[in-house]
Amino acid sequence: MRGAEPSKVVHVRNLPPGVTEQDLVNMGMPFGPVTQVLVMNSKGQGFIEFQSVDSASRLYTMYAQTGAQFGGRIIYFQYSERQELNIQPRMDASRPAAPLATPNRVLILQIRNFDRTYYIDADMLYKVFSNYGKILRIAMFQKEGKPVQAFVEFDSIPSATSALSELQGRHLFGRDIGVLSIDYSKLETVTIRSQSEKARDYTLPQQFTPKAPVGGGNFGEPAIGGGGGAGGAPLTMGFGGGMAQFGMHGQGMGPQSGCVVLVNNLDPQMMTTDKLFNLFSFYGTVLRVKIVYSKRDTALVQFDQPDQASAAISNLNGVDVYGKPLSVQVSRMMNVQLPKTGAEGGDDLTKDFTDSPLQRVKKGRGGVHPVQRSHCAPSSVVHVANINPSLEEETLRDLFSSYGENILIRFLPPKEGSTNKTGAKMALIQLDSVETAVHALMEKHNETVMEFRIRVSFTKSKF
Repeated sequence: MRGAEPSKVVHVRNLPPGVTEQDLVNMGMPFGPVTQVLVMNSKGQGFIEFQSVDSASRLYTMYAQTGAQFGGRIIYFQYSERQELNIQPRMDASRPAAPLATPNRVLILQIRNFDRTYYIDADMLYKVFSNYGKILRIAMFQKEGKPVQAFVEFDSIPSATSALSELQGRHLFGRDIGVLSIDYSKLETVTIRSQSEKARDYTLPQQFTPKAPVGGGNFGEPAIGGGGGAGGAPLTMGFGGGMAQFGMHGQGMGPQSGCVVLVNNLDPQMMTTDKLFNLFSFYGTVLRVKIVYSKRDTALVQFDQPDQASAAISNLNGVDVYGKPLSVQVSRMMNVQLPKTGAEGGDDLTKDFTDSPLQRVKKGRGGVHPVQRSHCAPSSVVHVANINPSLEEETLRDLFSSYGENILIRFLPPKEGSTNKTGAKMALIQLDSVETAVHALMEKHNETVMEFRIRVSFTKSKF
């Protein structure tokens, strides 16, 4: 079919399981009137017949090269060799024909594959949907046992149609989390009885200041993703990517927004709270670490200061750990809640490091944390400090042998003016890769070797 002539019938490939005729209608309607659709779920394929070749060409031109994101997949469009669909009633007699959706200013959407690890409110939806036109009102709701739903009211039908076309099947948070299923609503307007985090009338003067949740909530934790696109990246949830817009950074104000980061795509079999502490404490004072009980590939890490959380995001997001790229994003949690006494998995999955002697710099101490000296991304070279002065190179090599077949070690001379009374040594170690260096830091930092607790850090130094 690659060389098929333009046709008013478009062939759709790589559809996800469970796609409906209405889904195909919604795909096609932004480009022109749809007359018939055919779904072949067993083959993951379908056909959309337009009223004219021009309408089919508009869809084909937009998506022929890159495909479109739908239901967590990239779907592909091409002209069909058929010039029309001759669908006999017997082919689908057990199912009623899909009604053609009537374009409307109001969209109704479902946010699927969503759990308490994430957070979503009306303003976050506004950030996404306002790219396609003026938003008048948004109202969110959730029925028991059903996905989160929302009404989004635009000021015009073309804007609503554009949003439906561009956002259908896209995901808000990455890894197919928060998948948008959108349709035209039958409502003429959205009624907002009172302003809240989940219901906003944007035609009125600003009367409501959103508050970051302290914990729980029906819509869980936020994960603000990167730019959208056919490659499956999450939609941008905004807030400028910085920490300052999440709250005050002053001292002595209790928990501050922007201090908690959300970490996704962990290896549940390999990751522990101690390893997460070792990794993230390089970028600041880590107060608490929590691995989510119901979602073991997800964790929350609470820092003492927002700039420390920002540094961790900048340097660790996308870094490979145990064969999987980490997703590290800001959370709107103000702090990480400790589990109730006796809670299942509480002791192993949540840990309070506030008063831990293992902190690289103690909370509240006037010293400068390493992250404030240099924002250093992981590299294949690590710096090892507080080495017993009697430890030989071969012993150190054996200690790190699992992180490289041909590791290189260079002991460093004492720093000029150093007041080190123990005579502890320092060394640079070249490992096989960035990933193995990350593993070495997580697993060897704070390990006691010949009565000395070694400290492993990332470094900008070249071997």
